[in-house]
Amino acid sequence: MTRLKLLQQSIETYRLGKQKKGHNKTVQPQNQLNIAVTSPIRLGQNDLRITCTASGTYSSITSYSIFRNDSSPTLKALITRTYNVISQKITTTWPNDNHNVQGRAVLSGNPLPYSNATLILTIRRADVICPGGYQCQFSATVSAGQAPDPTSTPEFMEIETTPSQMNPMTVLSNNGNGNVPVTNYGFSIGTVLTLQCTGTVGNPIQYPRWCHKKTSDFGWQSPDSGVFTDAPVAVGCQNSITTTYIHNVTTNDNDRMFLCEAGSNPQCGFGVISSNITMFLLSRTTVLRYSTVGKVE
Repeated sequence: MTRLKLLQQSIETYRLGKQKKGHNKTVQPQNQLNIAVTSPIRLGQNDLRITCTASGTYSSITSYSIFRNDSSPTLKALITRTYNVISQKITTTWPNDNHNVQGRAVLSGNPLPYSNATLILTIRRADVICPGGYQCQFSATVSAGQAPDPTSTPEFMEIETTPSQMNPMTVLSNNGNGNVPVTNYGFSIGTVLTLQCTGTVGNPIQYPRWCHKKTSDFGWQSPDSGVFTDAPVAVGCQNSITTTYIHNVTTNDNDRMFLCEAGSNPQCGFGVISSNITMFLLSRTTVLRYSTVGKVE
């Protein structure tokens, strides 16, 4: 091998060695501000825990706050903790406690060590209210690395609720001037009835369904047509929905039950909430009446 080739080989070996060493170089950890929010939450069953953590190379942390995202254009701190480096005392304030978080929550966490300062807000399961977003904010100085964004990205919690109530079914008929409530005076064969019910159907929404059967039938049937369901309306942590079934009364409706229900089980007759009416033929006439029952399980 010539002297020139040996020299070229030595240079290449040295260059590869430098590249390999560069791959093993230790990188200064990035300063970060993180937030974790319990989600989803089953209302009344799970605590809401909001954890704010600052990690990195801080020389001091003087204050840290938790904000709630609501309809206001600017963020307002729910709770702020200020740490006095000299006296090593922590002062806690609740500057915008419109939701009475102070009376519903437990506060924990520690500003020390600076490299892992933590603020934890835990709202007890019985006191969790409707969904919202939360953000953290720290005031800190850094000794090395890159200073963090002073405010974390928002984290939103989701609330899960089960259907809670189905109002008694409303029975309407058109008298020529619009739909009016039908009382138990009865209605004739051929009458077009509008059956309507409104329920509080949970979150995520468990949409109501219509079913019907005669007492002698083994199982339920679903209507082929005539069902109309309105858009859901948010009510607190729940959703309310009104659903309508338009039915033409026939002689075959004697002793027939009409059921409006909602629940996670897709099979008729297994709703968590329901309302129903049963039609029956008056003796030796072509007039039917109905009985109505609303229930909550």
